[in-house]
Amino acid sequence: MTSVFAELRKEKLLNELRLIRVGSDDLRWIERHLAQLGVFDRPLALPGHSAARCYWLASDAAALIIEPEPVSPALFAIDGDRYSIGFSTSVAVREWLERLVGLNLSVDKTDSNALLELLDPSLRLWEQQCRCRAFEAVISEPRLDREGADFFDALEGRLRTLFAPDYLEIAPIAPSSFWADRPDGWSWIYAARPDFQWPVPLAGEFETTLLRTGTPHFLLSLDDRALLLPPPNGSVGLRCGLILPLLFRGRRLGIVKLLFARDVIMSGAEETALPVVQQGLSLILDRTSEHLRTQRMAMVDGLTNLFNHRFFLTQLRTEFQRSLRYGGVMTLLMIDVDGFKNYNDTYGHQAGNRVLAWVANQIRRTVRDIDVVARYGGEEFALILPGSPRRTRTHRRRKDPQGNFER
Repeated sequence: MTSVFAELRKEKLLNELRLIRVGSDDLRWIERHLAQLGVFDRPLALPGHSAARCYWLASDAAALIIEPEPVSPALFAIDGDRYSIGFSTSVAVREWLERLVGLNLSVDKTDSNALLELLDPSLRLWEQQCRCRAFEAVISEPRLDREGADFFDALEGRLRTLFAPDYLEIAPIAPSSFWADRPDGWSWIYAARPDFQWPVPLAGEFETTLLRTGTPHFLLSLDDRALLLPPPNGSVGLRCGLILPLLFRGRRLGIVKLLFARDVIMSGAEETALPVVQQGLSLILDRTSEHLRTQRMAMVDGLTNLFNHRFFLTQLRTEFQRSLRYGGVMTLLMIDVDGFKNYNDTYGHQAGNRVLAWVANQIRRTVRDIDVVARYGGEEFALILPGSPRRTRTHRRRKDPQGNFER
């Protein structure tokens, strides 16, 4: 079913309307009072738009168009029955309506602004609702120590609650600031359908412009290759999108991509509230990255990027107490680099540091995410392996021709 507001957008007339969203009760109240303003006894029938109805107020030369939420979905997710109401005194909108309905709409223009006075409370309420929803979505993060999947899952929940996107991609500039060992170019993706589960890259110049200006961009279509590059499977079904560049005090933090399978009609109040969302997300990313950086400096060895001796002792006590409480097991490994002093004295400290960094990387690559790897001191490394029992190597003994076991 075609939205009349989508048609007005194609005609580049959507900006000529004031667009609000109201509930069923508010809509009934508005329509009862329209009769007192001299509108037609019945709303105008709009050919091709059976879900919409239009009222014409001759005294204000104003048009009022009403359409249910599923036909013209809002950018911000809304619960319950909602309706989109657009009103305008634009001559271009009146002429478009006259061509659509095949009538000459009478004009008896006065300065009463009766329609605006009728809709002003609903307009103010919608603007307040949009600002409140935006603030709720980006209210200060109570836990700055979130990292890894926990951090991105919390961000995803905020954005899905506000926008209900069909595709969401959070692409930080420095992923390892929030999730250790994540490479540059990595992003966190949520997809409502399996065939959407692909990164959607931005065109190079478009991405550069976004991060330079810091301005949100609404994509009316995803077919513009100057803006979006096609993902491997094409993501058929996604219709439009919103791109939010995240910057804080000139520091580039990342980009959030929100794509929708529904044809979103964005109101002015939602557009005005977008900077609140953008700045709030930027603040969360900046504060979290700075907190994690400071935290890591206190517990990570600068040379090997492994945990330091102090953190190792704290974690050892924690894991030991946990194993006692729950009856579990844990393994403690100590690793020493043989001949390191001789190598260090022969080739110098810089070469020795490269060896330690290489050994640390090899150890880190072979353990699980839950294991703790630390530099114990010098060329010594320590590993805590929760839930790993001690393994003993068993040898199968063979029998000699007389049936006795060989030694």
